[in-house]
Amino acid sequence: MSKNDSGFLIGYLSPCRILTLGFTAIYKIIPNTSVSFYQVVARGASCAFTFKIVIVFVLWIFYSARILLLCKKMGSTPIGGGMLPFNTCL
Repeated sequence: MSKNDSGFLIGYLSPCRILTLGFTAIYKIIPNTSVSFYQVVARGASCAFTFKIVIVFVLWIFYSARILLLCKKMGSTPIGGGMLPFNTCL
């Protein structure tokens, strides 16, 4: 592994570690009962992984909608570049 590869891994894994530590702390502090450390770490890691997946999914939906709306706008504009009347853009 070169020096650049290790920097990439550290930069990529740092947010995962921070999320895992945060969710682990939540699962250790919030319950009003004794929970084993292994269960807390497993739940924290799975929650951090799911959280990252959800963020990627939401971004994918957002950019897909932006592309769709951009194409709709381009399709409703005449070739000459003139604007259509308001009532025909609906």
